[in-house]
Amino acid sequence: MSEKIRDRLWVTALVIVVAIVALLMAMYPFYGTVTWFIDPPPKLYIAGTGYALDSSSPTPGLPPTVAWIADHHMWPLWYDIFTPQEGFGPSVFLRWRDGMFYQYTTRG
Repeated sequence: MSEKIRDRLWVTALVIVVAIVALLMAMYPFYGTVTWFIDPPPKLYIAGTGYALDSSSPTPGLPPTVAWIADHHMWPLWYDIFTPQEGFGPSVFLRWRDGMFYQYTTRG
């Protein structure tokens, strides 16, 4: 392999690593973590409101007392954010890739 090709491969690999790190850091303000693609994020910011993951266990379904709509679909990460049909309230739910619903509240 010539030195020119080796240099190009090295530069390409470096650019890919920098792009991945930049993506992780760019999403940090929205999710509050750089591991947002592995676990449900500890924080969400929706329509200017900050929500924190509630300490309760995830549930297999949404509470039936409120009408919920899938307001945000994060297709690259395969999850949906459900908000009350009447508008944003103190709680939202995130359906993670495992099918469970995680509650987020403005109270944390």
